[in-house]
Amino acid sequence: MNRSQYDNVPLYDKDAVRLLPCSGSSDFVHASKVITSGGEGGYYIIAQTPLVNPSKPRIDTQYDWMRMLWEFNVYVAVCLVNLGHESECDYYFNRSRGETHKVNNFEITTLDVGTDVNWCWTYYRLKVSRKEGKKRYERVIQLVVCRNWTDDPRFSPMNYKDLSDLLHFVWSLENDSASQRRAQHGAVGERSVLHPTLVHSRAGMNRAGTYVAASIFGRRMSGRHTRTLSLNRVVKVCRSLRSARYDILNRRSQFLLLLETILEVAVRNGIVNEKEVSRARDVLRRVREEIGKTRAKGGPSQ
Repeated sequence: MNRSQYDNVPLYDKDAVRLLPCSGSSDFVHASKVITSGGEGGYYIIAQTPLVNPSKPRIDTQYDWMRMLWEFNVYVAVCLVNLGHESECDYYFNRSRGETHKVNNFEITTLDVGTDVNWCWTYYRLKVSRKEGKKRYERVIQLVVCRNWTDDPRFSPMNYKDLSDLLHFVWSLENDSASQRRAQHGAVGERSVLHPTLVHSRAGMNRAGTYVAASIFGRRMSGRHTRTLSLNRVVKVCRSLRSARYDILNRRSQFLLLLETILEVAVRNGIVNEKEVSRARDVLRRVREEIGKTRAKGGPSQ
């Protein structure tokens, strides 16, 4: 049985997420690990959304999804949703405060819901509990669902300023979560366990890949590991992602968004000023306009 959203999207073995043995369940989930050198760019899992009662007779992968969240110590998750597929990306939790969603021996209770001022994303605080025999273990996961990122020509494309805002918001969640764990377990205990940020879209390819590449480069700049702009470094990050996950970052429009976002993060971090990047912004804007003209004429997505 196929456990992928798409029949033509394989999962590379090298960086594939493998679940612990579980009676009656597979170790497979369509997700890939991305671990940056020294951890300076972060640690991520890029995944497809779970399959739940799809139109084709495929296996329900919600339980595998919850096992992945639990086994890989996920505390922060980012859902990048196409406006036309919202219902296919957030059904592993309930959008109403106080409601609980059950998946086998997992329960996901929505503790809090909030929306940013521009309505670009919705923030959820979820309590995930797992029952093992007579004991129940709990963990709080912070989830950000971004609903304005789409390749559909009927809607406006994702804006680099909105993506930069999203990145900074998620980084603050990651930092707060790490601080809380250090307070609870100590610095040594915190460093001994990796806590990846789960990033998923419907296919786990273009939007997820663009977000992770921007986050890696942005975290390096924010952490003063990289204080210069270099296209070669951006290409190197993209190549490493493409070696980890099939056909990721395969559209020019997403690569342009990545470059625009990196420039914006660099300006915000004081690495360059707006005047220094104005020419580069103009070039990227003209290329984006050409892509828009091609789409308007009925050309393929780029």
